[in-house]
Amino acid sequence: MFSHGLTELIRFSGQLFRMETPPCEARIIVVTAYDEIAQACECLMADREIIVSYNRGCANDGIASSIRRGILSAEEANVRTERTSAGSGICGKDCPAAEYDLFVQADQPYLNADLLYSFLTAFLQSGRLIGTMTCGGVPRSPNIFSAKLREELKALRGEHGGKDVWRAHSDELFFWPVEEEAYFTDIDTREDYAHENV
Repeated sequence: MFSHGLTELIRFSGQLFRMETPPCEARIIVVTAYDEIAQACECLMADREIIVSYNRGCANDGIASSIRRGILSAEEANVRTERTSAGSGICGKDCPAAEYDLFVQADQPYLNADLLYSFLTAFLQSGRLIGTMTCGGVPRSPNIFSAKLREELKALRGEHGGKDVWRAHSDELFFWPVEEEAYFTDIDTREDYAHENV
């Protein structure tokens, strides 16, 4: 299931690289507590860069620490890119370093690259700072945040996620409705997996 989700993210990043306006590249960062997932990333991404960031031990205080680890890894990667490319951008097309952070959970196997691409395109056209998919009027994951909000996201603690940042910027929220509930199905246990027949 994790492999399927990562495969779709790889396909999504390829679609982004082919965008005409604006030309951009997605950097995939996997935040995990498990060596097995890190090893799986190496196998799946043999021909493409991936950053694995560990969130475990006393540093793992809940969802907030996963968000922090992902953002810190993105910032560190941007610094390395600037040093090696003299500020020419991360994709060699004169585009700036990553300006948005898209958070995707690994336990939603029905999300796919085409849905993510449509969501991102609509969000960029909105000009807002925060975007989220909705279904039945309820906000769902994935969510996207402007890099301008990184400091606020890094300040989160415990099980407080991005919704705390939403509340501070309610006028900057973009909601993208999706009709099909199945896209947001969580597969958390072996029983869930067997039932869904993914």
